[in-house]
Amino acid sequence: MNNLVWIIILLVGAGFLWAGFVFSKERFPPFLRETTLTGWEVFLLGFAIGPGGFGLIGAGELNQLDPFIALGLGWAGLIFGIQLRWADLKKVEPFIRFLTVGQTLAAGMGLCLVFLFMGVVFHGYSASGLAAAALLVGAACSVSSPTAISIMAARLPKTSLPLIRPLLVVSTLDLAPALAVVGLLFCFFDPMNESVFSMSRGVALATYSIVIAILLAAMFLLIDRKKLSGEHNLAVFMGFIIFASGISFYLGLSPLFTNLLTGIILANVLSPDDSIHTLLHATEKPFYVILLVVAGLWWTAEGAGVWITGIALAAARVELKYHSVKALERFWTDGQKLPPNAGLALCSPGAMSLAMGLNFLLAYHGDGPVFAFGAIAVSTMIGEAMAPALIRRALARGEENERA
Repeated sequence: MNNLVWIIILLVGAGFLWAGFVFSKERFPPFLRETTLTGWEVFLLGFAIGPGGFGLIGAGELNQLDPFIALGLGWAGLIFGIQLRWADLKKVEPFIRFLTVGQTLAAGMGLCLVFLFMGVVFHGYSASGLAAAALLVGAACSVSSPTAISIMAARLPKTSLPLIRPLLVVSTLDLAPALAVVGLLFCFFDPMNESVFSMSRGVALATYSIVIAILLAAMFLLIDRKKLSGEHNLAVFMGFIIFASGISFYLGLSPLFTNLLTGIILANVLSPDDSIHTLLHATEKPFYVILLVVAGLWWTAEGAGVWITGIALAAARVELKYHSVKALERFWTDGQKLPPNAGLALCSPGAMSLAMGLNFLLAYHGDGPVFAFGAIAVSTMIGEAMAPALIRRALARGEENERA
């Protein structure tokens, strides 16, 4: 049995076993339940067994994992897209939609500038040469993790739920503008031409992305899934995602973005009780863990500049989230009441930050993408480590004010 088969067995086994154990948080004592909020320790496991760690999986084997990586990235994009039903989005209060987009853009632009500054100062990059990487870092580090909030909220009284629910919605939806930025970045910055910006290429590929998503959704709808068993349905679905992601890689597009668009179309065409929703829900956590392991395999953890930049991004993220939410609340005076430190509850970046960084690293070449992915990884781990205390502070203060 060749190495690739063993690697796939290892990743699939790790995904299903660890998802069943880690995401059953009641099995953990309180300390571990909080410090393993969104599985960052699985990312470190991937690093430990990869070329940057003990080398159990070498650099040569990594290049054989392209179909598997495409499946993981495509799955992540589709899972999120399938949740964006227009009928459900219309039920979200205008203030929450405003807060979702506003704080994501504010944090993203600020983090983009921080990364640019650190790249120029510590690595001597030109600002123009680092533009694409800076936009990617801003988008990747601006998202929030609803998983972290829900885990911490489970320890608070039910009376605090009205204050927590808006934050869960914001942390779920703020991935949409970030993925849109990533998708357009792949269109307008040519990965095959030193990340040069091209308006004509960007407009053409943005159009192709929409057309491809429509065609892929139509292709999926033509499959007669009613006659398939659960296992065959899963196999067809996995093949469909690999096909969609392969097209994206071939055209220089982001599989996260292409599958996101496909998922949005399917979400608004299929009935809410379609089996695809059950299928995605049943496989979401294992693939979430697998994606973290795969991302860890590509991390090298080298360079003081990467660590310093990651620390700077993590610190800036807390400040930007906190102050942007405060400012947007004051601007929208009729908005729903939030906890006093609500922005702190949005400081857990989660696995999607790493997925966006990995997508960029695999598509673009040079030192910039390596620097960007390394900084995202450091920032994500620090953010996850700080998240329990920050979320507790935000939600506990909100619960205290509610009692008062």
